[in-house]
Amino acid sequence: MPIMSSEIIADTTEHILRLLGDFSAWSVGTAQDTHNPLFDADRLQDSDDARIYREAYTPASARAAKERLLNR
Repeated sequence: MPIMSSEIIADTTEHILRLLGDFSAWSVGTAQDTHNPLFDADRLQDSDDARIYREAYTPASARAAKERLLNR
């Protein structure tokens, strides 16, 4: 389900802080092919994997969230 870039930033920040991770130890990126098994959102939410996946409304929104997280 697509969400706004501000929600993506908040969710990602909360996820990193919950895992006690240093922001510099994380990578952030975007992808076009969300039908790839790597992006199985249900599996990611239920796994112990540290990854977080969020779907933005538009490519511009995804880029904005990525830039804000990278420049944190």
